[in-house]
Amino acid sequence: MKAKKALKKKMPTRSPNRQYWDEAQFVKLRGAPPRDLVSQGHFPWRMLAYMLQLSPDVERVRRLVGKRLMDPKRAGHAEQHLHQMLRTLHAAGVIRLEPEPPPPATEEPAGAGDAPSAAAAPPAQKPSAFARLMIEALQAQHKATGEGPVPVLPDERRTPEYRPERAIPTERMAEFFLFRSVNPVYALFLLEQFALADQTERLQALESVLELPKALLRAVRVPNPEKLPPGPLAQTYLDTELVSRGLISAGDLYPPWDPDIPFEERKYAPALGEKLRMLFDSLYPGVHGVFVQPVWAAGELLNFECNFQNYIGSRDLAKQEGLIFRHLLRLILLLGEFSQVTPPGIDAAAWRGDLKALADRFTTCCREVDPTSTEYMLAHAGDQDILVKEATGPGPSVAVPEGVAGSQVAAEAPADSTTVADEFGAGIVDSG
Repeated sequence: MKAKKALKKKMPTRSPNRQYWDEAQFVKLRGAPPRDLVSQGHFPWRMLAYMLQLSPDVERVRRLVGKRLMDPKRAGHAEQHLHQMLRTLHAAGVIRLEPEPPPPATEEPAGAGDAPSAAAAPPAQKPSAFARLMIEALQAQHKATGEGPVPVLPDERRTPEYRPERAIPTERMAEFFLFRSVNPVYALFLLEQFALADQTERLQALESVLELPKALLRAVRVPNPEKLPPGPLAQTYLDTELVSRGLISAGDLYPPWDPDIPFEERKYAPALGEKLRMLFDSLYPGVHGVFVQPVWAAGELLNFECNFQNYIGSRDLAKQEGLIFRHLLRLILLLGEFSQVTPPGIDAAAWRGDLKALADRFTTCCREVDPTSTEYMLAHAGDQDILVKEATGPGPSVAVPEGVAGSQVAAEAPADSTTVADEFGAGIVDSG
């Protein structure tokens, strides 16, 4: 009897806040018709650049986007997003649009800030369903009788959408194809910032684009400014630019530590990766496929003289050492990609030498941990990129650290790389 009562006490109970399946629902689900196939995700950046490299005619790309499995409404949104992507590439200097795109709507004309009436007007509110019915009824009455006011819906007052006709690639298109480990638009943005950054800031920025599981972030968190002081990029440019653009207040850049403040009300200084992402989103809004997650794993490994086991043991990462090892391998590949392009204002030989020395230290560390995986990664690092077409104009000089990453540009590709690229894209746009 006691055993039966104990068994009843241990019986699981169903939660009243959770929906459970029953037999009738399962039968209904099994007999329901399948959903229509729908294309998911955005148009890839590298594929867009590849299509423009084949032909600057934007209409070909529109037809390709229109062939995706989407209803008319979503297809219209996809075309608008394509135009936004083209304007982003134009602003980054990768392509030149014809006709020239209009300035962003947020920009004020010269001298407009002096007039009190030039203040930004609040956005028009979307009319309710009843208001739309009234406007449509008044429009129908005016059309039938020719009398009365002619109200206009807010949607009808919108300016016509900008539709580019041609997107001519520039010399920077060759740099765009070099980056496969990171979003190419964000990579070109980082290159422009590296001229002011020191080696610690560059390593922070590069590590921030490599994803690690969230369960691991506590052990690889970026140290606070007292332990890792801000470098010249943050002090001379980034902090001032973020405050002047209104992206962050001056007091939130480096908030003082107060142990008396409750935990939920404490403020923490944003890491360099977060600052760079805020500035990037302000310069290039709406760019998809950008991942930023500030971490400090490879930088901390340097403090242990690249002794992998000592670093893992000090951070209690024995169960996650494989994730850290993979993070280092991806960082080596990323260093190889960035070594092929020199940031403005930096000597090319010094830039490549710094990245090569850093990559060699991480490569030696990875070889001591798992030489087989490291050699396999290095052997396949320079595999030919099928999307790269041989550039017709002068491209950037390429110097990849020896044993780190092979060249990924068409200048060192086989002689028939152009033919391979053309065959890869044959019939994508013109097929029925």
